[in-house]
Amino acid sequence: MGKIKELNKKNAVLLFNLKLLPSFVYFSPPIVFDMKKQYFLFLLLPLATLTGCLPLPNSAGTTTNPSLNEKVFTTENYVYEANVRTIQFCPEALTSDKSEYLKPPVRFLQDSRPLQIEFDLVGEHRIRNLRARVFHCDYDWKLSNLNDIEVLNEVNDFVVNNYQISFNTRVPYVHYTFQVPRVKMSGNYVLMIYQNGNDKDYLLTQRFWIYENKIGIEPNVRNSTQVSERDRNQQIDFKLNYSAYSTNLMNPREEIKVVIRQNYRSDNQILGLKPLYIREFDKLLEYNYFNLENNFRGGNEFRRFDTRSIRFLGFNVNNISVSDTLVAMQLVSETSREKNPYFRQPDYNGNYLIGHFETGRGKTEADYIQTKFVLQARQMADGEVYVVGRFNNWQTETENRMRYNAEKGEYTADILLKQGEYNYMFGVKKLGEKTFQTDFWEGSFQETENNYEIIVYHHPLGARTDLIVGYRQFSSQTTR
Repeated sequence: MGKIKELNKKNAVLLFNLKLLPSFVYFSPPIVFDMKKQYFLFLLLPLATLTGCLPLPNSAGTTTNPSLNEKVFTTENYVYEANVRTIQFCPEALTSDKSEYLKPPVRFLQDSRPLQIEFDLVGEHRIRNLRARVFHCDYDWKLSNLNDIEVLNEVNDFVVNNYQISFNTRVPYVHYTFQVPRVKMSGNYVLMIYQNGNDKDYLLTQRFWIYENKIGIEPNVRNSTQVSERDRNQQIDFKLNYSAYSTNLMNPREEIKVVIRQNYRSDNQILGLKPLYIREFDKLLEYNYFNLENNFRGGNEFRRFDTRSIRFLGFNVNNISVSDTLVAMQLVSETSREKNPYFRQPDYNGNYLIGHFETGRGKTEADYIQTKFVLQARQMADGEVYVVGRFNNWQTETENRMRYNAEKGEYTADILLKQGEYNYMFGVKKLGEKTFQTDFWEGSFQETENNYEIIVYHHPLGARTDLIVGYRQFSSQTTR
């Protein structure tokens, strides 16, 4: 009995040190079956049938799941429970080409290919009762006044019944896949997934966009017109051609709304732009500015690493530590690039791809790895330092905040990530600011390759919501 207690104590200490202590201790069957006394088996066997839920931080930075009353619906990209991980929302892949996962959840209204969302519930063996609903939103992401029948051809309540249990992984999880149903009109949408038959028991919400090409978009990426920012900024000039638009625009300056996004991010998007020139005879709206209104920081090419295998050191991986319950990897120690010259290298523009090198079945056989980021710094930055990328939806939360060690002169952060290829940067968020900036560690260069989107909205006379009447995606390297 003493040996059994000691073994269980060591297991619990190990899990605690790895920051993965379950809300109750999960004993694997070999440990249970080695016990000699039947009454020990009686006491511990129920524990073996339970699901070990890992207390992982969610987008709000908490390490515990909120109660039902604490869950507040939002139309932002958000997870309501700590163990919702690795959300990938993109067009359904028609081939084995993984590049589909690098695309945003944007679809042409008449496209027969659906959008598809995938995510994991980490630390679980059982299948949850999940369902999904779709909500139409206005330009400002407030719920529109449309009824479900105006948006969908089906009842707005869908079963999420495509799931797979992880195989041969140290950290268990269930992988879910759901195809978004077709909608009747363009616009902003939110997909909400809930559980237990209670549409207030939210699990996650994710935004997506459905568009029509009724207004033409002619973009041009150029150096900033501000001389002081020419080497650091990218300016997005563009024209809107509404000559083929069947709806009459009485006041295009006020009726048309535009959003510009860089690398599919919403945290630093530009909105509220008005056309500088209106050429009514040519049906053209010109958006050319001189005071940085349509400027983005060029940033830098993203840092990257590869953890698709634990049998060898992938790109930018310094060392690997493997135990029975978890794999830990430390990445190569990084330094500031702010004073370095620009260096062109391929990247995913902040995105990531899941993968398992040995089997190629990353969805269910890629393990979750405790990934350690290290950033050398002789002194602390003027603000909190974060590891940011698409993998955490560009959020500045507790899990991806770096801690400074003055003795070693370095920042570190430990983040649980599924095996794959990842892009990331180091950002600084100053006190009182809503978002982070990457210039301090990464520098900013107008030569950097970035993806851009221009989304055009119109609220037609007599309509009850904003429609997306134009969409264009382009690279900063192809429109110069």
